[in-house]
Amino acid sequence: MIILKSIQKKLPLTLVSALVSGMIVAISAPTTATALAPVGVANESVAGAAGVPTNIGVATINGGMPGDLSASAIAVTNSGATAVGRSIGLVALSDIAAGTRTATVRTSGVLSLYWLTATTVAVSASGGAFTSSFSAIAATTVTTSVGTAGATSVAFTLAATGVGNTMATLWTAPSTAGTYYIYARHAVDATVPTAAAPTTGTAFAGITVTVADNTTHPAAGGTNAVDISAATNSSLFVAVANSTGATAVIHPVATLGVGEASAFSKGLLAKNSTNSTAQTATVLAGGVLSLYGVVSTAVAFSATGGTFSSSQAGISDEAVTYNSSNSVSVITGMTPLTGSTGVATLWTAPTTAGTYTISIQAPCFDVGHQQARFYNITDSAAAVLGVSNYTRNGATATSSYGLADGTFTIAGTKVFEVQHRCDVTATSNGFGVEVSWGTEVYTTITINKVA
Repeated sequence: MIILKSIQKKLPLTLVSALVSGMIVAISAPTTATALAPVGVANESVAGAAGVPTNIGVATINGGMPGDLSASAIAVTNSGATAVGRSIGLVALSDIAAGTRTATVRTSGVLSLYWLTATTVAVSASGGAFTSSFSAIAATTVTTSVGTAGATSVAFTLAATGVGNTMATLWTAPSTAGTYYIYARHAVDATVPTAAAPTTGTAFAGITVTVADNTTHPAAGGTNAVDISAATNSSLFVAVANSTGATAVIHPVATLGVGEASAFSKGLLAKNSTNSTAQTATVLAGGVLSLYGVVSTAVAFSATGGTFSSSQAGISDEAVTYNSSNSVSVITGMTPLTGSTGVATLWTAPTTAGTYTISIQAPCFDVGHQQARFYNITDSAAAVLGVSNYTRNGATATSSYGLADGTFTIAGTKVFEVQHRCDVTATSNGFGVEVSWGTEVYTTITINKVA
């Protein structure tokens, strides 16, 4: 990076590299719900007491994960095999020990819910729909009901057995963003909840669900976005957390919704608030952006400068290729059977090391002998000396320019300053006489990288 300072106006100019083109797929970040329990690591265990349910589990593993043969949600059918359950688009979930839990799920996403019970249970929601309901207890009658204002419920009715077993259902979130509520109640003696009257009975679990597709991107220095929080195949994330170590760290791709805290960019200065095609980022020369997203098809990353490295996807049959300059990286191997998968890559910005030409024009008036130069503050050395010149001073004062043209080479980031020295101090207009036609322009600098 070259930083230029003008001694006349003290206006800093920082030359930085930015990501010019991020191609195709990736994802964007959530803005709600704290994930106290990791999403995507392992499904929860549920419990009951004397046949009475005490909590409701949510499959924290998202469907369409690498290795799954289905991109669909999956209901749990055995309390000893909760690992098979799959939600869709689950972004965040609070701990199961909490009373009323919180969750964040994408629009039209699916929560795979399950519990242990030996008695009748009804689950209701203020919106969405229940499907694929299951009971491992024989002679259970499953009934669904749609109420007013989008409310819906499902009841699992049976004669109390005294031995708890698995019940499960899939709740599909509405396509409209908003806050929705899921409640579960069980029968107590003659007080039995039904699909038509799901609020009867004793409550044993509740989930406040924020339904949203994230369309924004966190700012540089903030918290990284969750990869699964935005639409698949249409968004891209930058790790906005900056590495304090020597290198950037790529986002993990093995498990959707997991690993955001471990991804770091290097030298990221700014990031705008979009996560789709109109993104902008500013990064130090030679800095690295850690990019990630979620896709269900082949993906290509491309840039007009800089290089890609470490590209990867969370599938076993991935194939990663680069063009000859590493400015394009393509990941293939995704099929309808692999479902959605995380993808990630590191993009290294061009460096400022190289050879440059510079041209400086610095006006002066009534100052006698004068000369301009381009000074390397970092190395305490003049990089380019301007021509020696003279302007008359006093009653016959004249105007002139401090001119400096030349070539210089740097091996890395340097701070430069335009310096203009003269014999006579002319406090009001020694470095240029105003014209009053609008914005006054004094010292001008042109820099071109040639090698």
